[in-house]
Amino acid sequence: MNFRTSIAALIATAAMFFAPLASALGVCVSTTQGLRDQLNAWQVLSDQTLTIKLVQGTYAYTYNDYWSQPYYGGNAKLQLLGGYTAGCASRSVVPTNTVLTGNSVQFSTFQLFGSSSMLIEGITFKSFDREVSFDGDSSDPGDSTVVRYVIGTDLFGASSSQVSFGGFRVIGNSNMRVESSLFYNIHGGDTASALEVFGFTDNAIGIVTNVTAAYNGARGMQLGCFQCSGSVLAYNNILYNNTAGDLDTRYSEAGSSVSMLFSDINPSKVALGPGSYSPIGNINADPKFENPLNNDFVLLNASPAINAGAPENIVPGGYASQDVGGGVRILGSHVDMGAYESIVNDLASQSVTSNADNAFDPTLRTAITTANQNANATTINFNITGGCPQVIYLSTPLPDITSDVTINGFSEPGSKVNTQYTGYDGQICVIVRASNSSVAHALKVSGAGRLTLKGIEFEGFSTAAVRLAAGNGSIVTGNGFAANPGSTANDAGVRIEGTANNSLIGGLSPNNRNVFDQGSTGVDFESNGTGRSNVVEGNYFGFNFDGTPWTGPVMTYGIYLLGSGGNTIGYNSIGKMNSNGIRLSGTNSTANTMIGNGIGIAPTGVAAGNGNAGIGIAAGAHDNVVGTDAAKTPQGSGGGNYIVNNFGPGVWIESTAGAANRVDGNNVIHDNSGFLPVDLGAAGDTFGLGPTGNDADDVDTGPNNLQNYPTLTQAKRIEADTIVVSGYVLPQASGGTQNYRIDLFWTDSCTGTGVDTPRGEMKRYVGFFSLAVATNSHFVPWSNLPITAPANIPGNGYLFATETSASGNTSEPGKCFPFTDDYIFSDSFGS
Repeated sequence: MNFRTSIAALIATAAMFFAPLASALGVCVSTTQGLRDQLNAWQVLSDQTLTIKLVQGTYAYTYNDYWSQPYYGGNAKLQLLGGYTAGCASRSVVPTNTVLTGNSVQFSTFQLFGSSSMLIEGITFKSFDREVSFDGDSSDPGDSTVVRYVIGTDLFGASSSQVSFGGFRVIGNSNMRVESSLFYNIHGGDTASALEVFGFTDNAIGIVTNVTAAYNGARGMQLGCFQCSGSVLAYNNILYNNTAGDLDTRYSEAGSSVSMLFSDINPSKVALGPGSYSPIGNINADPKFENPLNNDFVLLNASPAINAGAPENIVPGGYASQDVGGGVRILGSHVDMGAYESIVNDLASQSVTSNADNAFDPTLRTAITTANQNANATTINFNITGGCPQVIYLSTPLPDITSDVTINGFSEPGSKVNTQYTGYDGQICVIVRASNSSVAHALKVSGAGRLTLKGIEFEGFSTAAVRLAAGNGSIVTGNGFAANPGSTANDAGVRIEGTANNSLIGGLSPNNRNVFDQGSTGVDFESNGTGRSNVVEGNYFGFNFDGTPWTGPVMTYGIYLLGSGGNTIGYNSIGKMNSNGIRLSGTNSTANTMIGNGIGIAPTGVAAGNGNAGIGIAAGAHDNVVGTDAAKTPQGSGGGNYIVNNFGPGVWIESTAGAANRVDGNNVIHDNSGFLPVDLGAAGDTFGLGPTGNDADDVDTGPNNLQNYPTLTQAKRIEADTIVVSGYVLPQASGGTQNYRIDLFWTDSCTGTGVDTPRGEMKRYVGFFSLAVATNSHFVPWSNLPITAPANIPGNGYLFATETSASGNTSEPGKCFPFTDDYIFSDSFGS
């Protein structure tokens, strides 16, 4: 089974905590009162990120204190982070250092309801009489609720008869993730679960990885989707000795799915509901904890759970950088099951102790040569004396990688992985540099090779620093590509070519981020073919390691897909390119998904426009999706990209592009130098740019078949969350019976001159509806159609719409129509 292929559609929406583009607030808290104050402040914030840094210690409940009230976030993101030293000068992310306790007082609880993303990290929650709950209320596919490095214990301690769905709950309408966490001694019998991860909409996706739920007087886990068809994917978990059963999916709806993969679970202790259940690669064995009766769940060296987990590249988002105890997360050929990683390493090891480039000393060249001869996987570590940095000059490319090889630059003394979502506290000490301009590349994967590469800076290679030309499942994370000031450019940072598939470039944890600067392209897909399922996510293109704009020579493109299909480009920050942030070209560039990217803006929030369109689609590229595919998630809004400040259209589907390039839902696209958010480049337009007019029966052809846009004739609010619209479409008369998707947007400014202008800027997403169109229809109106819309749509400005046909052709934005807010007169106090 090809796991990467099976989850390629999910990985875009299973995004974890993307570094926010909005302004950030950080506070250092050392008292219970201080925590209470900051949670109250979070409730009224909007469009910001509040980071609460908890100083190590115990934050204790007293009767009738704030633990017993839920907190409801506004539109602000929240990061609740434990482990800081006094004054928040430094941090140790070990949950036992920071404890939130209910003191077993009756009715004590801790509940956060987030309307945007939440990150809970490095905290122990103990002795609450009722549940600990994190509820992600947002249905935006770009939002997520992430819990990592957390311990939950002694929940339901004073009132175990209290009926509830879970002891520790992570629930929501969009993306949920729990990783590297431990849950034990949680009570409640069959009425509670040690851990519950449950969705409440069809778009909900849960990821549960490396969790230990053991020795609980309740069920180990409850997973699924309540009255919906969402999915939960669970990897590398240990569910053991839970008195009420290990896994329960009984509340999961028909059409939903739960997958338990590479985990330690007793199949006889699984209670199934009507949804589908897929157990794959599991074991059923005593995990051999060190001393579970003394709450020690570290694995003994003889544990069958050691090096038995899933390969990193099949898990959406990969793995966190550490285990729940603060140790390295992967040590050995595979991740261990459960919350803790053992010290057992089954990999052959090579050590590089010289920065020379020859075939005699213990060099990187000799280490690769030896690794290629090993039947098993090999890790290459560094221990070069002389301080940081160490520069390895190459006069010729290194030997091709033909076996399973890990090259770990972070093993060099002085190196440090990054732990910051915004900012940078890492250090790369190994630099691999071309000694002359004729050296094509540093590393190349060929044959049956598989490369895992981290912690190295590459400079000066004339084709690409790293070439993935074959193999399955290579991983490139935490590296720099001509990202040091004054360094020599690579032509490309990473080139994916040949038959390489299922590769992961980057990742959504801070330690996985690659940084690309200078040269032609950051990541170059070169005639790689279709259905490749490569993933490029969480990287910086055109920025320094800390996310500030790069001020040296810049690249032409951030990511260039030339003849490559079936890939996911997600949650990258791309700015300062000479041309497009992302470019797709060629008929094999099909079925690619672009989700959650910030294009034209720095991770720090400052403008960083690209020299042309944010995304350019050309030369026959077809059937790609800018955003999550709303056709596959009809209950959702799709979208998720943030495209601003560029010197060209937000998305330019050029005159040579193919059809069915969807631009879905709530992408935010505006202020791109007066160009359209979405431009269909008709051949007759100057340079293929500018508004394209509608035509009768939509018979013209070109990019996206020059899909006609919808026209609004009414747009007003009648209730706080209801907007009424009227309008019409001019469909393709010969197009057959089908449903058109109409997406509505709000703007306070309009753009474009010429045909049917001005057009709208995609500043806020309102909602969507489907419009049935019959065969031979020439004009299809709709009247007084109510749309459920966010209450925070301003009461002035304009509305407009885009139209996407059933085959996936998205139009340009329609003409602006003045928006009327009648809600103030709709109650008994109006006139």
